[in-house]
Amino acid sequence: MFSCQNYSAQLYTFCMGIGSLLRMASALYFGFFFLVLCINNSSFCSGTSKYNVGCIESEREAFLKFKQDLRDPSNRLASWVDGADWCKWSGIICDNITSHVHKLLLRGPYPLDDFETDELTDAYKRALLGGMVNPSLVELKHLRHLDLSSNDFGSTPIPEFFGSLQSLRYLNLSHAKFSGVIPHQLGNLTHLRVLDLGKVAVDVTYDAFGVHLDGYTKSLQWLSHLSSLRFLDMGYVNLSEASDWLEVTNSLPSLTVLHLSYCLLNLNVPPLLYHVNFSSLATLDLSQNYFQSFPKWVSDLRSLASLDLSQTTLGGLGGGPIPEGIENMTSLVHLDLSENNFNTSSIPSWFYKLHLLAFLDLTDNALGVTVSSHITNLTSMIMLDLSGNHLEGKLPTSVGAQLCNLKEIHLQYNNWNQSISQVLDSLSGCVSSNLEVLDIAFGQIYGQLTDQIGQFKSLTHLDLSDNMISGPIPASLGNLLSLRHLGLSSNHFNETLPESFKHLAKLEYLEISSNNFMEGVVSEAHFDNSKRLRYLGAGGTPLTLNVHPSWVPSFELVSLDLKSWHLGPKFPLWLRSQENLSSLVLSNTSVEDVVPSWFWDSFVFSYLDLSHNQMHGRIKKLSKIGLDYIDLSDNRFEGPLPSISSNMANLDLSNNMFSGSISQFLCNRPSEQMNLVILDL
Repeated sequence: MFSCQNYSAQLYTFCMGIGSLLRMASALYFGFFFLVLCINNSSFCSGTSKYNVGCIESEREAFLKFKQDLRDPSNRLASWVDGADWCKWSGIICDNITSHVHKLLLRGPYPLDDFETDELTDAYKRALLGGMVNPSLVELKHLRHLDLSSNDFGSTPIPEFFGSLQSLRYLNLSHAKFSGVIPHQLGNLTHLRVLDLGKVAVDVTYDAFGVHLDGYTKSLQWLSHLSSLRFLDMGYVNLSEASDWLEVTNSLPSLTVLHLSYCLLNLNVPPLLYHVNFSSLATLDLSQNYFQSFPKWVSDLRSLASLDLSQTTLGGLGGGPIPEGIENMTSLVHLDLSENNFNTSSIPSWFYKLHLLAFLDLTDNALGVTVSSHITNLTSMIMLDLSGNHLEGKLPTSVGAQLCNLKEIHLQYNNWNQSISQVLDSLSGCVSSNLEVLDIAFGQIYGQLTDQIGQFKSLTHLDLSDNMISGPIPASLGNLLSLRHLGLSSNHFNETLPESFKHLAKLEYLEISSNNFMEGVVSEAHFDNSKRLRYLGAGGTPLTLNVHPSWVPSFELVSLDLKSWHLGPKFPLWLRSQENLSSLVLSNTSVEDVVPSWFWDSFVFSYLDLSHNQMHGRIKKLSKIGLDYIDLSDNRFEGPLPSISSNMANLDLSNNMFSGSISQFLCNRPSEQMNLVILDL
């Protein structure tokens, strides 16, 4: 705003004249600007722009056509309705000034892990977009950011017209379940900075002729046009016939991050390319390829910060040493050499000179050595994983005093053969206040766990399972207020659970099964604050659960194992509140009651074991989808055999009091193929 407030009276007239001229010029400028917008856009809507310039009609039409061809089971695009301000539609971001759409963000939920429940799997599948990608997206001339990742496009090819979206800077199709050849038209996206095609294909299949990846390309020459590319992920894309993969990626001047995990790479690299440039490269992932020996050209990448060569058989088929080519890569911060069949008798001394290393993974090799005290030279270490080797001896006593940045240490599946007190002594010092993950499962650790554990107050994950640790569980575990995962199973712990467990309000996973607990009592008080608990494994212990008949737990479990607990004689009615339960073991729990009808109707179990009780009553059906394993043996169930789902795999109804027709039980669905593997009557 032009102002005359501070001018003297003598200059007032001059000032006002100049102000009038500026206002006139400004009005002409904005009038011209508005005229240009009107010429270039057919109509306007009430957009989010601070100048109230509306969305573009052609773009609105493009989105409605795009939605029309999509499959949207969970109605994620419910806001995409005609007449609404499409700059406010879900997943759409418009430019604040021009109101052109410049981002389309339709990423689905992140892919589930294998152990997720059937109920979660169904909900996950419903949340995925699918169908066809309509070419109407070509109308989005100003689109810079397109994310369709983690959806399910039914193994259709990646649309070639994506190559016409020439304003794109970011394209993410990872986990989107496309298939077929990667279209060379993507090479037209010369402004592209991020291209993520990681696991773009629908599936990985194996047969007698080898491995088949549904996404592939025979040449990467199209990639050479993307001179602005900084991030490239083509993990799980078949590059076995793309012999130019190294030549092309080496020619990209701005490339900073390169992921080529599980690409079936052709290792016949021309000798000239053993000396590569990769001047900007900071992250290189070549994991899950089959090298057998260290790629010589990698050692030339002296400025590399992150290197992943896991599962590349660098040790050869017969095993071998850690490759010396890594010695001069002193800029490394992250190094993953897991699952490479190294069988060296000692970790080479040069390894401890990589002073910037913060993340080191040597999991699942055959390192039959002791851990040298020189490991304390790696003072930048944040995560150290030595699990799955044949390491023995003792952890150096100075680790806790010198590796002050250490937050995760994984030592499981080794032969330490030392006491738990010695391990905790080694980690005492500055590490004890920062350590978040301590895993020594299957480590041949013995001795008594004392209140010494209480000093590790930042622990979120503690796993001491499958060792020989004895004595009572110390009350000081209740001091670990950040704990989310606690594994103490298959040890020699005795007595009972300390009531201090009620302080572990963040606990999600508790596994204490197969110990030597006495016939102690566990009450409601132990679980007062367990709202986040999802997995409770406590089978094989004779503990008694003493709760009020009307108790409603604060937790909502997915998996529960109370095998050999004293729960009876009444059936535990509090189970009715556990609506997400998919795995339940109540074997040998002294229950002598009728199983209520709601129990059979309320849950979709993948695993159910109620064996070795005195439960009784009639069971009408076991036909819920997802029932994979059911053991109702050694009870007093009666009446006709229940109807079962065709998906049932393992069913044990032995030693009960069922009667009636067996043909009705087995043959009531003649048109369906039964999947039974084991049936015991």
